[in-house]
Amino acid sequence: MRTNLIKIFWLSLLVCLSLGYYLLFRMYRFSGPLYEVLLALFVLAVIFWLYIAIRVLIVRKKIVLVLKRILFNEYETGIRVSERIDDEVTHLERLINRTCEQLRVYDALRVERIDLISRAMDTVYHHIQEGIIIADLEKKNLRANPAAREIFGIEQETITFESIEKQERNRDFMEFFKNAVEREKILKEGVVTLQMPIRNASRQVALKIFPLKDKEETVKLAVIFIRNA
Repeated sequence: MRTNLIKIFWLSLLVCLSLGYYLLFRMYRFSGPLYEVLLALFVLAVIFWLYIAIRVLIVRKKIVLVLKRILFNEYETGIRVSERIDDEVTHLERLINRTCEQLRVYDALRVERIDLISRAMDTVYHHIQEGIIIADLEKKNLRANPAAREIFGIEQETITFESIEKQERNRDFMEFFKNAVEREKILKEGVVTLQMPIRNASRQVALKIFPLKDKEETVKLAVIFIRNA
């Protein structure tokens, strides 16, 4: 019964308006008390209409606010549930709060999982004996792990794409790299000369490039395994 108040009020509104208009057109046949009945029906209709309109407008404002927060990954604040009224709108408010709570749980699990994966990758990156270069296509840079930096005899970990492209000896490398991450987007192996933007840091190396694609088949990262040729 309580969860159908909006429907009851809506139907009552239609009944009151229908009876009111019906009596209005036949009013000339009745005496004075009928006018009071007609007036009461219209007053009830207005009350029902105001209740429905106010409830709908208020809950719409609440839903818009909570959806905006969700779009910015803010799941802490839900909707304030009405304490005095228990109808369909109140049920919807409670359902939205349960949804926000579930999203908070999922988000916490996602953050924890990403943190664990990131720490695991970082451990492998720093301690593996094989040379690894992480190419970030969004940030336009390369990150070389200690083994890769040792191959070139350099200490700098992060190098920009621009500084690599400026080196004349890197034409073959850039062509090989772009084939792997932009054109073919598949695993590529080969031997090329790679010149780091540091004096005497040029080596002929064997590369194995693993492009990592998202759902739209766009390569965002590439893992490059590298060793002296």
